[in-house]
Amino acid sequence: MLLSVILGAAGAVQFATNGWINLAIGLMFTLFAFSLMGFLQLTAPGGLTNIVDRWSRQLRGTFGVLAMGLVFTLTSFTCTVQFVGTMLIAASQGMWFWPVLGMLVFSTVFAFPFFLLGLFPRLIQKMHSKSGSWMEHLKIILGLLELAAAFKFFSNADLVWQWGLINREFVLAAWVILCLIGTLYLLGMLKIHHVRIIKTGSAGFVTAFVFAALGIYLVRGLAGVQLNPWVDTFLPPDLQILEQNKRAFSESTDTVSGMKAHSLSWHNNLSDALEQAKVENKHVFIDFTGYTCINCRWMEKNIFSHPDVIELFKNKFVLVQLFTDGGEKAAENQQIQISRFQTVALPLYVILDASDNVLAKRAGIIKPAEKFLQFMN
Repeated sequence: MLLSVILGAAGAVQFATNGWINLAIGLMFTLFAFSLMGFLQLTAPGGLTNIVDRWSRQLRGTFGVLAMGLVFTLTSFTCTVQFVGTMLIAASQGMWFWPVLGMLVFSTVFAFPFFLLGLFPRLIQKMHSKSGSWMEHLKIILGLLELAAAFKFFSNADLVWQWGLINREFVLAAWVILCLIGTLYLLGMLKIHHVRIIKTGSAGFVTAFVFAALGIYLVRGLAGVQLNPWVDTFLPPDLQILEQNKRAFSESTDTVSGMKAHSLSWHNNLSDALEQAKVENKHVFIDFTGYTCINCRWMEKNIFSHPDVIELFKNKFVLVQLFTDGGEKAAENQQIQISRFQTVALPLYVILDASDNVLAKRAGIIKPAEKFLQFMN
């Protein structure tokens, strides 16, 4: 809400898709990852902790208990910042449900031992530190996952600025390397920051197998094999293909996997598309999309590639693809979306007739393909 007030109607979207913001988030994930793996330690300022501690001791009743909880949270900052920070970052990207659920689970787990000890005070005499080495091993694995997430945000920044440095192959290679590191570490073949697994248990073997299987699967993507659309949506799109889709129009051809490959002609200017629609007596299909939009990639991989959808696109529509989070016309495209269609949601699909009248509008994922075809017709 604060972002919307400061930046306008598109505040949250502008924040989530800003290149510098994504770069900063990627760096934060990297910082959290190295902290989890023990290469550095994040601590709250000692002065802040002391001030809050003195303040909590002066309070009584419920407020005193809440203040003591705040002190305990600050003193445990080193252990919890990586997890809480990750959830807060997810919230800043517009994903509210899972961060809220995650914070609820975090606070419940954090408070439950003290609630239990309050009910059964004698338990504290029997409790010992039992986290053992498995906690260190878990933190290192979580650190590797945080690094994998960091590459996603680095690639978002790269896409918005259209540098093409952190492309699909780069991210795939990074994920494969992280899977290899995780596998070797879990099998006790690799030491990470003076920590080595001496004896791999059954859970460790299962997790190592998952890492190895995922790494092998991602290697297939590097070799050009089509990956599952749900995996592809988290990978950067190919900027060259995006440009070709704007310029080229070619017939569908069969690929090795038996699926249809398509390269449709997409305008990047609504006025030009309307002029062509008048000449060809067709409707206009507008795809408001984004370089960093995961749901947009999912629709492209799963729905736009459907043979019936391709046929409908080619025969009845003039296609327009307007990016709102990057490129020279991003601000102009987003202004069209806000002023005319009163939303900043991505993806947004709009059907116009040749006279520029709105026939249909739909935001978000539309599945399955049959439902999308109903919308188009």
